[in-house]
Amino acid sequence: MARYKKRADGRYYTSIASGEFDDDGKELRIPVYGHTVTEFEANKDAVRAQVLSGGYANDKNTTFSEYKWQWYDTYIKGTELSHARKKAYENTLNNHTGVLDGISIGSIRKMQVQNGYNKLNGHPDLQHEYKITVNQIFRAAIDDRLIVKNPADNLSVTKVKRKKKRALTKIEREAIKRADLDLKERCFIGVLQYAGLRREEILALTRSDVDLENDTIQVSNVVEFIGEKPNFRDYAKTPQGERTIDILAPLKPILTEYMQQLNGLIVFPNNQGTLMSKTQYRRFFEKIKLKINTAAGGKHHYDKVVKGKHTRYVLAYDIDMCKGLSAHVFRHEYATILYYSGVDLLEAIRLFGHSDSKTLTDVYAELRKEESKSKDKLNEYLTKNYG
Repeated sequence: MARYKKRADGRYYTSIASGEFDDDGKELRIPVYGHTVTEFEANKDAVRAQVLSGGYANDKNTTFSEYKWQWYDTYIKGTELSHARKKAYENTLNNHTGVLDGISIGSIRKMQVQNGYNKLNGHPDLQHEYKITVNQIFRAAIDDRLIVKNPADNLSVTKVKRKKKRALTKIEREAIKRADLDLKERCFIGVLQYAGLRREEILALTRSDVDLENDTIQVSNVVEFIGEKPNFRDYAKTPQGERTIDILAPLKPILTEYMQQLNGLIVFPNNQGTLMSKTQYRRFFEKIKLKINTAAGGKHHYDKVVKGKHTRYVLAYDIDMCKGLSAHVFRHEYATILYYSGVDLLEAIRLFGHSDSKTLTDVYAELRKEESKSKDKLNEYLTKNYG
């Protein structure tokens, strides 16, 4: 019996000539997989039999539009993906695949897929969504034996300079200490800064998740917003997102004081003791930023906006000392703390709760580059923030 090597995903793999050719005259090959040698051999025999009988890649007249919604209903709609992720797929299918919709899926060429991508020039986020969506659809079509090659492979993509994500600035760190934050606000910022939780994780914290006796915070739930309404999900964003985080020394006193006066189940509720709505959270964090900005020397005013019979006042910054300050900035501050505290990358990835280590690897690499420019940076950081 021939010896086979397993792929990284644990499956055996080969490809079999289909007898069909692409526009360049290159013979298309059919991928074959198997979790065991027996299954692998059986799948190869089945594909060979279908090629000989002309039965492979049947239903070629199925249009992309027909197939994409079958794919959505099967692999997206009824899954545990977040509401936001499902809506992103839905938006792409509804609005950005029109160039492919009327074509039979077996007739689509790479040039047509590329044309759909090019039509979204100037909108890198939409291009990214288009690329991952059509790739997944065509891979499913291969598995369903509708096509033998993915026409979305190796698209020419637009190079986009991503915005550099940041931690807190020195001005912001000092301003947080001076800001006129109430107990709830200060504790909220403390959990963000010293535990690195995402917005959806911190809003889902319950009293039972905070263990002051063992100094740990358990992250196992998330809150996602469906429109304005919060939706509590009793599972983390990813399997790696479920984790136990140590309560660090700067956080312990404020968290202890806050938990002692907390009455309800939700750790950071709205005024009614229930989960915050999207607008309630936005106003809550906006108020925190306003206080930090004021402590940093910033200035603001409120613009009066009249619409029909309704009047509202919109916050506007005259001097914004905390541009771009968000919950995610505090998450990167936590990554900075892990790095300068000497926590190795693998342990940091666990604490950070990332299914993909690239984000934290990039943070560590950037900090290492910055540190090399100034050997006094670490001592300054520790003195300013922990001294």
